[in-house]
Amino acid sequence: MVTLPPTRHNRALEADELKHVMEALSVTGTQRTRPAVHLLLLTSVRTIELRGATWREIDLESAIWAIPAERMKMERPHVVPLSSQSIEILKKVRENTRPTNADNYLFPNVRNNSRSMAATTINAALVRAGFNHERLFGHTAHEVRELNRP
Repeated sequence: MVTLPPTRHNRALEADELKHVMEALSVTGTQRTRPAVHLLLLTSVRTIELRGATWREIDLESAIWAIPAERMKMERPHVVPLSSQSIEILKKVRENTRPTNADNYLFPNVRNNSRSMAATTINAALVRAGFNHERLFGHTAHEVRELNRP
């Protein structure tokens, strides 16, 4: 029988910690990475959901992001309301990436637009911003999303 290690739940970032992360990220990262991190923080989705998002899922007019069940961990569709800040970020992303069809990724891979952003890109941006695991309070990009949880 295999014994699994105990589940470790990390604490959410405090508001002042989040502000520090946002300030550091505003001066580091690429034109694709910065908006991805900001959208991650605004929507509290998992990084895999963000990286795999296509323009087909986004309705800017209704301010809704409809993530299909097959892309969700619990295999149920998920609707993410988009704030005005999220809408502005998405408009700038669309302007910068110039998607050619609805199946294009919001955040395509820098080397191959037919693939999504690499799994390590967001965490690498945090490291480049000066946040190693200790300095980022033990958080990875996946854990930062916990800030908005009750």
